[in-house]
Amino acid sequence: MPIMNGLELAKCIKEQSPDTPVIFFTAFPETSYLLKAIELGVTGFVMKPVDTDQLLAVLDKASVPLLQRRVIRDLSWNWLHP
Repeated sequence: MPIMNGLELAKCIKEQSPDTPVIFFTAFPETSYLLKAIELGVTGFVMKPVDTDQLLAVLDKASVPLLQRRVIRDLSWNWLHP
């Protein structure tokens, strides 16, 4: 990326929207790079070239907390506003 690298972008996203899942598509499997991404709160990794099954598994994992929060919010709203 010309303006910033993936780690810098992940840091910016997490600072502005901590609940937003960040998924890396990367060709850099170096341990230090992946550990830094985990420290920044990256939700998952998909290695290039992209494997569809791996991508779907990462998306599934990333979506669960979002869906749980939505269900809790909706249940809370319905309970408070019958």
